[in-house]
Amino acid sequence: MKKVIIFDLDNTLVDLDFETMDCHDDFMDLLGLDLSKKTEVISEIMNFFRAFDKHFSGKVVTMRETKNLLRGGVCPFVKKYNLSIDTVIRALFDATIGAAREIDGASEILTYSKNKEYTLIILTNWFKYVQIGKLKLIGLDKFFDEVICVDGNYLKPNVKSLTTILSKFRAEDCVLIGNGYEKDIILGVKAGIDTIWIKSDNIRIKNNLATHNITNIKEIEKIL
Repeated sequence: MKKVIIFDLDNTLVDLDFETMDCHDDFMDLLGLDLSKKTEVISEIMNFFRAFDKHFSGKVVTMRETKNLLRGGVCPFVKKYNLSIDTVIRALFDATIGAAREIDGASEILTYSKNKEYTLIILTNWFKYVQIGKLKLIGLDKFFDEVICVDGNYLKPNVKSLTTILSKFRAEDCVLIGNGYEKDIILGVKAGIDTIWIKSDNIRIKNNLATHNITNIKEIEKIL
């Protein structure tokens, strides 16, 4: 019997899309910028997210290097509008926290899992301040024994992202649940951990390696 459930967070338990209009407006407001500049600023922030994944592929994530990415020209609006890096980071973090909403059925499956005495762990590719902020905002923080974020860690699907977990538990006692095929399912395959892929209907993967495939988080209960 499995003892440990490792959950992804964004778009697995928390319905979060940084591209939503409300999140964009909040971000601009926190930056103190006029909404007429929104298209330019948001486009550059999306470039930052892609640069972040590329830069930290295979290396430990640090806030210092993250800030250096923003200073390095990937987001020209920072210099153009004379913004401090700390202001941009805090606005990005706070706007993202405020946009978080619980995925329908998440609290039910977490309650079920906790009642079954599973150890519940979050493994996520973003910073602790934000991810714990989201969990607290929607009241899911109480379910988790541990929340492992990127601060001082490797990005999924690097197997080293699992170092803390696999130092305490055997891979065969774990199951990894997420919506990302590369970041969650391939990570589980590499580590010898069974996986549950919460997949979108429009995604097709040839030679799908997930142990289980579902389209709704509520289906997890019958697998567990």
